[in-house]
Amino acid sequence: MNLDLEEEYIDFDQFNNKINFLSSKIDNFTNNIDNLFIKLNNLENGIISINAELIKQNIKLVNELENAQKQNNSNNLSNSNNLNESCSNLSNQSNQSNQSNQSNSKDLYYEIINNKILISGATYDYKEKIKELGGKWGDCNKKWEILIDVDKLKLEFPNILLKNK
Repeated sequence: MNLDLEEEYIDFDQFNNKINFLSSKIDNFTNNIDNLFIKLNNLENGIISINAELIKQNIKLVNELENAQKQNNSNNLSNSNNLNESCSNLSNQSNQSNQSNQSNSKDLYYEIINNKILISGATYDYKEKIKELGGKWGDCNKKWEILIDVDKLKLEFPNILLKNK
C-alpha cells in the first residue's frame, strides 16, 4: 500500500509555483485589456470631439450658404426688375418705331438702340445668316440683336432699311 500512496504524491511547491505563474499571466493580461480599454475610450472621446466640431462648422457653412443664396436671390430679383424695365423700354421704343415705319411687311429693318443693332421685320428667311453673324434673338423685344458694323450689315443684307424713329 505504501507504494500506491507514493505514486499519488503531488509536489505542492511545484503546483503552487505553476498557479502563481498562471496568476501573474492572468494579471498581466487583465492589465493589458484595461490599458486597451483606456486607449479606446480616449480615441472615442477624441472622435466625438472632432465630430462635434465638424457639426458646428457644417451648421456655420450652411447658414453662410443660405445667407449668400438669399443675398443672391435679392440681387437677381433686382436685376430681373431692371431687365424687365429694359425690355419694357426697348419694347416701347420698338413699338413706336413699328407704328411709324412699316410700309411693307416683307421688308427687313434695322435700328440702333443702346449701341446694338436690332433687326426686325421679315427676318424668318434670314435667321440662319443672322445667327452666323453673331445675332441673338431678343425675347423681350422680339427682334434680333447683333453687334456688327452698319456697313457690313448693309453688305450682308443689301435690302435692309433703317427704321425712322
